Amino acid sequence: MLWDPSKDKPVEPVLDEIGQVMMLAADYLETHRWGQGDFVLANGAVCLMGALIKIETGKVCSVEDDVDQEANCPKAQVALDRITRYLNKDSKLMCFIFPFSWNDAIGRKKSEVIAVLREAVKLK
Repeated sequence: MLWDPSKDKPVEPVLDEIGQVMMLAADYLETHRWGQGDFVLANGAVCLMGALIKIETGKVCSVEDDVDQEANCPKAQVALDRITRYLNKDSKLMCFIFPFSWNDAIGRKKSEVIAVLREAVKLK
């Protein structure tokens, strides 16, 4: 039997529309600044939700400038729900982990945010 190199290739999962937004947000954070405390900071850094909003709408504002931008991003909201489920999937704690507070936790790293975006994509 001859060896078929195509059989050794990893299978890429097919992403739904929300999964695509999440992966693009992760890609965006790979090449741009990440921040905490607001959707976007003065230096252009975006938080987890800021990256999702940026991918969905093409722009992101400070919470102080547009309090409704989150509500106007249904795909980002569904993505945030997946992230919430991912962060709480193994929780034995009596408290609930919210993505906003998780993103803004002291000591949080950009690489952790990117990893959660990429892993939470697997949830439907």
